[in-house]
Amino acid sequence: MRSDEITLFAIIGVVALPVFAASARVMLRAGADAVLRVREASPRAPAIEPPGQVAALQREVEELRAQVDRMAATESFYAQLRAPADGA
Repeated sequence: MRSDEITLFAIIGVVALPVFAASARVMLRAGADAVLRVREASPRAPAIEPPGQVAALQREVEELRAQVDRMAATESFYAQLRAPADGA
């Protein structure tokens, strides 16, 4: 009876092992696909600029502000030139 039991367990093992492996593969693939779908659907954080680019952009903003200030001063100067003289 001992050899019959061993033979039965061997046959069950030979048949059951591939079935269990295939089932596990299907479940793992479905789980991995679900995780990928969730990652694709989630909003992504905006890309962070490299520090060198941030510094360059800050310098450019400062230059633009200085130009706007100079333009405002120039406009004010021209407005004073166009204004009628009070004493004339």
